[in-house]
Amino acid sequence: MTAILSPQKTAIALKEWGSVVTAIVEGHQHILIRKGGIIEKHDCFEVESNDFLFYPTFLHQDATRIDASKHHYLKQAEQFKRDDKTVNVTAFATVDKVLKVNRFEQLQAALPLTIYNQHHIELLWHWKPEKPCYILLLKAFTLTSPIAVTDKPDYGGCVSWIELDEVKQQIDTHQPIEMVPVLDDDAFAKIKTELKALVG
Repeated sequence: MTAILSPQKTAIALKEWGSVVTAIVEGHQHILIRKGGIIEKHDCFEVESNDFLFYPTFLHQDATRIDASKHHYLKQAEQFKRDDKTVNVTAFATVDKVLKVNRFEQLQAALPLTIYNQHHIELLWHWKPEKPCYILLLKAFTLTSPIAVTDKPDYGGCVSWIELDEVKQQIDTHQPIEMVPVLDDDAFAKIKTELKALVG
């Protein structure tokens, strides 16, 4: 099944570690755990768009925060680098559910749905403890043709959301962006059930 990307807000991208994006498009990670970047519009993480592209990042990617059995995703993430100044955007997601995390045990329970390790969620939980953590359940898609995006200074910094100029131009010129779901509806329904059983 092939879907066409809607032109509404689809130039919006969420910055995420390339290793995590790889795991998502391969169907091995189904949630994100976020607290927000150092600089956010309202000093905390917010879902600015329920539909977004992934902009893979590498600068702060940390192998010590990824499960040892999942370190191969770090190497696989290199696929997103077209060259030193260009990144391939290949993934899209819709947010199916947002859960505010009230207890650390909820993050621990959610780990099987991620490539993160215990060290990662401990650091996340204790960093700015007054700020809440959120679990985002995602329905992910892969683009049938990667979009080459020039890495610009505007895309840097500790913010979560950016707007990709190349994608906006493609939408404005009515060029269709095709994608396919990572999981079919039945498989995604099982993930939703698993998350509820794990986290509540």
